[in-house]
Amino acid sequence: MRWERSLRALAIAKGSMLLASQPVAASSETILYNFPADVNPGFGLLPGKANTFYGPTTDGGSENLGSIYQLKQTKDGWKKKDIYSFGSNDAHYPSAGLTQGATSGVLYGVTSSGPNGDYGAIFSLTKEKNIWRETVLHEFDGSDGELPGAVLLRSSKIGYLYGSTEMGGDSNCGTLFQIDGSGTFSRIFSFDSSDQGCNPSVPLQQDSSAKNLIGATSHGGASNVGTIYRLADSGGTWSETVLHSLDGGSEGAYPSDLTPKDKSGLYYGVAQMNGFYNSGVVFQVGENIPYKVIYSFKGGSDGVHPLGLYLDASTGVLYGTTLLGGSQNKGTVFKLVFDGTQWNETILHSFTGGADGGSAIRRPVYKSGFLYGTAGSGGQYGGGVAYQITP
Repeated sequence: MRWERSLRALAIAKGSMLLASQPVAASSETILYNFPADVNPGFGLLPGKANTFYGPTTDGGSENLGSIYQLKQTKDGWKKKDIYSFGSNDAHYPSAGLTQGATSGVLYGVTSSGPNGDYGAIFSLTKEKNIWRETVLHEFDGSDGELPGAVLLRSSKIGYLYGSTEMGGDSNCGTLFQIDGSGTFSRIFSFDSSDQGCNPSVPLQQDSSAKNLIGATSHGGASNVGTIYRLADSGGTWSETVLHSLDGGSEGAYPSDLTPKDKSGLYYGVAQMNGFYNSGVVFQVGENIPYKVIYSFKGGSDGVHPLGLYLDASTGVLYGTTLLGGSQNKGTVFKLVFDGTQWNETILHSFTGGADGGSAIRRPVYKSGFLYGTAGSGGQYGGGVAYQITP
């Protein structure tokens, strides 16, 4: 399946794990929807108006080329409907979550295939008289990138969408690009596999001036286990500065997510492997603030191999997901709170791989006092679930 190409974390060795005692909140998960088998809904949820979310499935839909669905709370419970099914003449096989446009009637996303090949594409969905219509904004050809695998960043100040491809470009190490809603596209940077980094699979963030992009690569750098970088625009010419190269030891390896900047200028992220216990880390870094590990997973009940991280900007609390670990080694949803001295973790839910789902590979989102997300396996039909958790 094409979505697996963008999930290098799934190639993690599943060796023996240390048991760890960790605070666990009483499970408060509610299943909103059970997905059918083999549709792959694991790319997370985008909040919409009121009690509405949108998300992609990599497969499924009328031609089994993927779909975009709406999940909406009604008086009779949560209801799911496909608002668009991709066809062979569309961009197809969605490879990341969705981005909201300037209005609620516009969504943007990326796919691993386009109408003419398997390099990937960028698409928009526009709602017109209650019908969603797709437009292929750009189809990649390899030289400008291949396999876009991260959620697009929309800059409300500038009006562009920014994104990355994991492969392609001058050295087949990936590219960064900008595009507007009409499809005007520019490749703004190509990674070269040296100290610059390689495979920029982590969603981009933007600084408060809207002049710089902050991102991470899953490979490359001094130890070939990833970098944190800044890309600065000077009159249309973009230049990269590596803020930090991970060492592959206690600092962790292979970054997989990065949050927007908090009030103090810090970005938070997760590296899915290594760390002190060889199970991944949560870190903080700023443009002028050194990289620091704030939590190292112990390899058991506290979670193994973190993949997603969400920052609640109003409280400073971090919420995230791990691929493995927890009570049944099927992954967790966790919370990290800073007490003024150190960060303390609480497990909000340990997935069992059964009715409650498993393999939550993307960050949850916080809305109206609840966490919402998707798990790619388990559930009533074995195809994953959409869940709600009380943090």
